[in-house]
Amino acid sequence: RSAQKLRKEGIPVQIVADSAAALAAALIPLGTSAKGQENRVLLDSPVYYFCGNQHLKTLPDAFASAEMALEVQIIYQSQAVSKAFNTAFEVLFFYSPSGVAAFCQENTIGTAFVVAIGPTTAAAVALHTNNCAVAKRPSFAHMLSALRAHDPNRLNKKTP
Repeated sequence: RSAQKLRKEGIPVQIVADSAAALAAALIPLGTSAKGQENRVLLDSPVYYFCGNQHLKTLPDAFASAEMALEVQIIYQSQAVSKAFNTAFEVLFFYSPSGVAAFCQENTIGTAFVVAIGPTTAAAVALHTNNCAVAKRPSFAHMLSALRAHDPNRLNKKTP
């Protein structure tokens, strides 16, 4: 969705990836292989990484290992907001490890089935439960698919 929005604004998007590791795998060869002139664009242009203060070091570490410059721009600060819920949940969707931590400060996952947006979030969930599925791609639609795969009838149930 981000790439679509950028393109709509007339901003060219060269590479799209589902994870920082996949993005690094696509970008690093472009910057380190200057044999073909088509690859020089990455060497001659700054590469910016817009992220939050709790970002993973995957992309910065990959660029450092390849001796390539990466401009890390922290554009937002994650701030935990914990809230106690006086109810047991059947299903929980988590989008970040910090979301898992904030929820678990005041609550327990208990017997809820958890859907994580990706493997990093799933690792944070695993500290609290093994009753978890991981979306195949980082999107809400894929999270719903993971829930359907676990319990095909869940989304068809009527609530009272």
